Parts: sequence; structure tokens; C-alpha cells
Amino acid sequence: MTLDRWKTPLHAKVQGSKNLHEIFQDTDLEFFVMTSSVSGTIGTPGQSNYAAANTYLDALARHRRFRGLHGMSLVLPMILGIGYVSEHAEIEEKLGKRGMYGIYEQELIAAFGVAMAPQPDLQTGRDHVVVGLDPAKLVEASSSSVDNFWLEKPRFGTIATMMAASSNVQAGNASNDSIAGTIISLENQDEAVAFITKCLVMYFSELLFLEEDDFLPDLKSVASYGLDSMIGADVRNWVFREFHLDISFQELLSPTLTITKLSERLLERFRAGS
Repeated sequence: MTLDRWKTPLHAKVQGSKNLHEIFQDTDLEFFVMTSSVSGTIGTPGQSNYAAANTYLDALARHRRFRGLHGMSLVLPMILGIGYVSEHAEIEEKLGKRGMYGIYEQELIAAFGVAMAPQPDLQTGRDHVVVGLDPAKLVEASSSSVDNFWLEKPRFGTIATMMAASSNVQAGNASNDSIAGTIISLENQDEAVAFITKCLVMYFSELLFLEEDDFLPDLKSVASYGLDSMIGADVRNWVFREFHLDISFQELLSPTLTITKLSERLLERFRAGS
């Protein structure tokens, strides 16, 4: 991303909270609460600037507590019914595809109540309140998601285990190697390309909320179906998870890259690396 795009979401959160910290560092406050986001906790692909801005708030809360000052980072998921997400339905859809769930106004108010509660021992007390990572609710949210990328990270192993216990099934995808395993078993080139194409069409259908019949794998480019930076990050993540291959966003945007050609490239690279 450009430097301007990197700075835009950082400025308000980083500079704003830094100013407030410096102004009130010698003031005896009852609370100092900053609204962070789970994007900084899970690390959302394609939104490193927004994730970094929220991570700064998390670090500032810890810094203040270390100095014996009030400081709490309220780490929030998407808020439903009010605010930005309620005015942009596509954002809720995209976040839902990543296995996340949202909270409503009453839950938000309750979270603020916890964040503003008296802290008797500032230096040893907790400086984060993370909302939106309840294992039981994540099981339900992830059941219809397309890409639970964050669950594959080792630091979420405890949550993954709790999700598995809650649902009595293995968390995450049933088999991350199912597509790769099928490709290995298909010796015929045309059959393998057709299989990958079918998988891509099914994936794009779920990701973009389009019918499978809407896709023309041999004629229309991948980019023509409405690829933005967030969706592109989802696609790259899926390709890496299923094929263990890296494909650049620029390559996905090529006007000549159809779904069939993408299948051919993935097959060629997969077999070259096997």
C-alpha cells in the first residue's frame, strides 16, 4: 500500500491517543479507555495499517499501566445495529466470511462497563478487555465462513481447542490437504485443471455471493468479478492454505488471467514444488 494509505487509519488512533496520554499523564483519572479492534489481535490480511493502529492502543494501555496510570484497551469486534458496519452491509459480510461474529449495542455498553471498572492494582492488573472471541459463538460463526485464517496461527491454539471441545468436532477445515491430495491422485492434466477450476468457482461463489453459473472460467478475468484489496487478501490466503503457494495480488489483477488460466498456473507451480 502507499504511504498515504498506511498513514490514514493510523493518524487518528495513534496521534489522538498519544496526545491524550501526554495531556493527562499527570492527572488522577478514574479511567482511561481506548477502543481497539480484534483486527489488531488476529492480524487481518490486507489491513495491516488498521491492525497496526489498534496494536498501538494495546501497547499504550500496557505502557500506562506499567507507569501506574489508568489505561485499558477495549478490543472490540464489529458492532451490529449501529455505526459504520450497520451502514455498510458489505463489511459485515466480509468479516463474517472470516469466522468472526458481531455484538450489539447492549453488549458494547456492558464491555465499556468492564473496561471502566475500578482497578485496585494498576501495575499488575489486566490492561486489555477482548470482546468477540467467545469459543462457543466462534464455532457458530465459523461454520459458514470461507476463511478462518487466524485459527491456523499457533497463538490461537487455546481458542481452537476450546472451539473443538464446544462443537465436538475438529476446529477449522476438515482437511487442509484435501484439494492437494486430490490433485496428486489425478495424473491427467486436463482432469486436474478441471478439478481446480471447479474448486475455484465454488470458492469464488461463496466469497463473492454469486451463483456458480455466473462464472465464465474460460472467458472472464478473475479481476472482473470485483476483486478489491480485502478480497484479494482472502484469495491469496486460500491459495496458500490449500496449495501451499504464494500468488501476488498484481497477478490476480491481470486482465488476461481467467479462472481456468489461474488453475493451470496453480497446477504447474504445485507440481513443480512437489
